Amino acid sequence: MDGLDNLIIQSQPIEGVSRNVDFQKGDVILFVDDKRFTDINELRMYLAQFRWNDQMKFRILRDGEETEKILKFIPFENKKE
Repeated sequence: MDGLDNLIIQSQPIEGVSRNVDFQKGDVILFVDDKRFTDINELRMYLAQFRWNDQMKFRILRDGEETEKILKFIPFENKKE
């Protein structure tokens, strides 16, 4: 992926609101809500403005194909086992 300044998902999410979205290790984040991010901290600040029941659109590149993923901020119950 030479020449790309985009963020790359480093591991498949197993916690938090993104665990139910089909993100995979190696996915390239092209856009989030039509905004391009090249710095993880900038993306984190953008994510921090969302509230429960909001959603955002990720445009990713996987195996040479662009696809769209919707991330919904849905509260989940903490399971006590």
